[in-house]
Amino acid sequence: MKGGIVAIVFIIALVATALAINSARNVSREGEAFVLEFSVDSGKGEVFFENIGTINMESQGSVRLRAEVVNIEGLDRIVLNGKAFLKSDEAKYEVLMPCIYSLNAECYRILMVIPGWDQPLRIKPGKYSLSVKLSWANAEGKGKVKLRIEPEITYASVEVVGAKPESTEGWCIAEGSTRSYSMLTSKPETVGGKCVFKVWIWFFNRNMEETFLEITDTGGKQYIAEHVKLMEKGMYREVLLEISVPRGNTYIIKTHAGKTILQQKIKC
Repeated sequence: MKGGIVAIVFIIALVATALAINSARNVSREGEAFVLEFSVDSGKGEVFFENIGTINMESQGSVRLRAEVVNIEGLDRIVLNGKAFLKSDEAKYEVLMPCIYSLNAECYRILMVIPGWDQPLRIKPGKYSLSVKLSWANAEGKGKVKLRIEPEITYASVEVVGAKPESTEGWCIAEGSTRSYSMLTSKPETVGGKCVFKVWIWFFNRNMEETFLEITDTGGKQYIAEHVKLMEKGMYREVLLEISVPRGNTYIIKTHAGKTILQQKIKC
């Protein structure tokens, strides 16, 4: 990770506990990711890998888990789901990981977006232990599964700092803005080594209670994906946000006005 802001230390889990009978397991590291291996000898079961790694979040940031089955041996059919557990002295989070993998079987999942899996999950600063529970169903045959999991860490934050700015001189108006709704962005500044700018979103529509804010870089990496509540000001609904992201990237800021997407690029 850049700048030494985050240190991810994966600890080989000597105390990993399997909940499935006769399910051998192993943990190894590959770069910034780690690999979980376990055996499957029943149609349904689960295995728990405890304290396989530590994630140090030294400032406000987000985590998103990426999982990939890299090898299957001896199985003709299987559906694999999981859940990750992040725990520090002051906070804990659970991340559902549905439909990690399916072989010759249908996998069904909830339709809602899952923070930490489908999009980044904002977590408080702290030192987190990482545990993973994997469960399988509809398995046929006996064999082994090799799974690679990589936490994607991003350091970004969004804070509500008011309803509207005192002045928008020098601000940029986002593509898609109209007289009925708009998004404006201030010029970025460097504060504490971060790129900081403000975003003002407003709607001439009292029925709009919230909007969805998404920030990615030009490579598609997602830094922020959150629903933001709007403040009611007469006939308007609006909010003023302060955004902090790593320097050295060009970012795409998006918000939604019904079916219309308001979009603006910022180079930090």
